[in-house]
Amino acid sequence: MRYEFFIKVYGKLTFPISLLPTIGKLLEKLLTQRLNYHLERLNKISDSQYGFRERSSTELAIHHLIQKISEGKKKNHHVLVLSIDIKGAFDNIQHSSIVNYLDNSHFPKNILTIFRNLLLNRKIILDSSEGPAIRDRRMGCPQSSCSGPALCNLVTNEILQ
Repeated sequence: MRYEFFIKVYGKLTFPISLLPTIGKLLEKLLTQRLNYHLERLNKISDSQYGFRERSSTELAIHHLIQKISEGKKKNHHVLVLSIDIKGAFDNIQHSSIVNYLDNSHFPKNILTIFRNLLLNRKIILDSSEGPAIRDRRMGCPQSSCSGPALCNLVTNEILQ
């Protein structure tokens, strides 16, 4: 698979945007569906994980939060809400963390092998006037990828459990 990268600028931040060929996008979508299926089947995703999941939403997260606060108030307990916004989570997630999670989660070997190869053999190729510049990419989920949210959930899930 080959990603083509373009630099996107937001204020002072610049980061690559990747475009995957159609067949690669299709393969990635199928792999992500299998990954999510096995995560749900093996009950590997915390019930506190609302982001990027089917049958889940911000509204559901808020509803559960209000419900927990109400229960605490009825019992005359103190209630603490901790909200974490991980800045640049997609750009900084370590591929080795994802692979380690998959290794320890009893995933089918074929899915594990493909994701390991996709993550650990990822390269950035930039065409320049001096020829192509090739760099290994050991962290970050490509912007606009369909697997990015599911892979990010794997790592954030460890925090929630």
